[in-house]
Amino acid sequence: MDFRTQQAVNAATAEQHGVDLDDYAPGAVAEDGPYTGTAGPFEPNASVERADGTHVRTDENGWPETDANGDGVADPSTAEEAAEATNQAAEDLQNARDMDVPPGLQHEKEASISHLTTQAGDAVQREIEIGLQAYVAANPDATEQEIADEADRLMHEIPGREEVAGVISERQAAFRRDEAVEFVTTGE
Repeated sequence: MDFRTQQAVNAATAEQHGVDLDDYAPGAVAEDGPYTGTAGPFEPNASVERADGTHVRTDENGWPETDANGDGVADPSTAEEAAEATNQAAEDLQNARDMDVPPGLQHEKEASISHLTTQAGDAVQREIEIGLQAYVAANPDATEQEIADEADRLMHEIPGREEVAGVISERQAAFRRDEAVEFVTTGE
């Protein structure tokens, strides 16, 4: 199949999955065959390096993941959406902590808090990843230290917001900052 025809087929299939491949082209040399190095689908459950050097996860079908946490809602793709998602996750976590439950159901409250703590951490990590990806795209020659400094700046902004203050700990945010840096720079 002609390269351009395959690209069109891939793009149409990706659109059906809710993915705009223009945002995910890794800049690799195109390969001949049913899959290309520039338009996907890519290797399932893996990581794809984009042209700006950042990485994006792929789902079980090899398409850039739009719902990494499996909650049925597309993950944020802009800094504003990510901040809103983090604020909502913090609110949900605080509501669970404040919930009054009878003594016999305390274990359910604890399980809910545990689950929502993970979701809040995922939201923090996604927010930092989006900010770092934008930073790397704007500063392609950034050193590892400059990327780490930007991640630290982004991380410190999150617990400082009124909606998040006191709900998401500095320690949890720092752990998720490190995870975000690792993913954006190495894809792992």
